[in-house]
Amino acid sequence: NIDSGVRVSRVLRNGLFSRLDISEGFIILAINNKKIKSPEEVSYILERIRGRVIIEGITSSGERGYYSYIF
Repeated sequence: NIDSGVRVSRVLRNGLFSRLDISEGFIILAINNKKIKSPEEVSYILERIRGRVIIEGITSSGERGYYSYIF
């Protein structure tokens, strides 16, 4: 069961998710171990964070996925 998270509904070409190879349907559960509850929260965090970022979630096929990058 998933009690939090945000489903990626659109990936912009040349956008961050595209560069990280995050596809539509991926559910973002946490960013740097902080549970995500809304799309606004994803935007807020990604606009302000610096350093290493780890995005944790579930792929559209139901597998755990981890994406890491450095701002």
